[in-house]
Amino acid sequence: RQIARRKTRDAIDAADALLIDANMPEESIVRLIRLALGKPVYALAISPAKSVRLRPVLDLLAGLYLNKREARAILGLPSDDASGSASLAEGLGALGLARAVLTDGEDAVCVLDQGETSMVLPPKPERVEDVTGAGDALAGASAAALMCGKPMNLAVAQGLAAASATVETSNAVADFSSKTRFDALLLQMSNAKPDK
Repeated sequence: RQIARRKTRDAIDAADALLIDANMPEESIVRLIRLALGKPVYALAISPAKSVRLRPVLDLLAGLYLNKREARAILGLPSDDASGSASLAEGLGALGLARAVLTDGEDAVCVLDQGETSMVLPPKPERVEDVTGAGDALAGASAAALMCGKPMNLAVAQGLAAASATVETSNAVADFSSKTRFDALLLQMSNAKPDK
């Protein structure tokens, strides 16, 4: 019902892109993407149970942020399936998804970009205060970087740095008034080589 309101439609019209999550019913997600009229729409899967709501629009998303359990659910695989991240990302690509960031806890992140997969090591936080908001920070920062014309690998690096800074704070959002910590996390990533 919220999507039908004029205020919501006006906000969609004014936006350059949308970042949505799978908390909405499937029909609302489909309607929202139709209202976006070709603008980039990025999505967060939220949970295995809710991630399947994104299945009908995978080919319309500019990017999807999810973990391995959510990928298995979208692909209709059992929860104990042992497929690796790259295999899961390729399966999502076969369903029409162009870009995805597939997380696996603190392990390497799998990036799907136009049919190609790569692995990226996230920076190690100095401490973990609270993981709340880490996925949102990853999605928000990397989607913003993509909207600014950054290539996928740099956008994901910025998203991972934002996520790492977020888990280092007890707040739901990290304080980015000083870029020093963010820049240090980015540098840590540029020096890291992912394991194959």
